[in-house]
Amino acid sequence: MRSPLRGGRSEQVGRGAAVAQSSSGRALGAGAILVSGGALVTAVTLAFNVVLARGGRPGGYGAVSVLLSAGTLGVLVGAGAQNAVARRVRLYGGAGRDLVAMVFGATGVWLAGAGVLAALSPLMAGFLHLASPLWFTGAAGIFALTVLTSGFMGVLLGAGRPIAL
Repeated sequence: MRSPLRGGRSEQVGRGAAVAQSSSGRALGAGAILVSGGALVTAVTLAFNVVLARGGRPGGYGAVSVLLSAGTLGVLVGAGAQNAVARRVRLYGGAGRDLVAMVFGATGVWLAGAGVLAALSPLMAGFLHLASPLWFTGAAGIFALTVLTSGFMGVLLGAGRPIAL
């Protein structure tokens, strides 16, 4: 091993570069999987909406589309919350109440928004010509549950515990 002071590279620097390069490659591969999965879900959702719109009544389509939109938005917002929480857990650690505070810190605004939408569901149901405000209340609940669950999954990912179904 040559001395780093004389222009040589130490083994530590070489190992650090190799670790950084391999983790960058893994992140790039994971990003490609995430993007292609998102594109597939978007294409299937679009096809489903077109089939549903062509085959159903406008009122039935409106009710189901509210639920579909809430689920889609919940997944998108949840993915961001999951990444934010996982990063915080990985960088700062934490246990118990700290982890719960991280989750609610990342998802709190979105959960409050879902609560406001649930409270406004009678008005929104009238605006969307839905038969019942329960469709919109259910959509707000689906959104909130999806975002909150994603936040807690971020804790597991940040702690290095894989999620297995």
